[in-house]
Amino acid sequence: MPTLNWLTREADLQKSRRAPYRLLEPVPEMGYGDPVTGNLLIQGDNLDALKALLPYYAGRVKCIYIDVLMAEKRESAGRDLFRQLADKVRR
Repeated sequence: MPTLNWLTREADLQKSRRAPYRLLEPVPEMGYGDPVTGNLLIQGDNLDALKALLPYYAGRVKCIYIDVLMAEKRESAGRDLFRQLADKVRR
């Protein structure tokens, strides 16, 4: 099986091992559609979100999309962008 390598791989792996597991907290007013579908839209730190998903979805996930541009924006701008995206999904 191929392995991805990058300059800071070992440091990144150590950081991910030290990161605590967190619980995902649903926000019903941000939800859309049938909750039985299992689709999720998660706002937050990438590492925190992935660690929260790991115990439930390891080996079962088909696709994860991480919006890098959102991660690079200021927190308040990121929240505004998330709301705009959620509004588009609702339409």
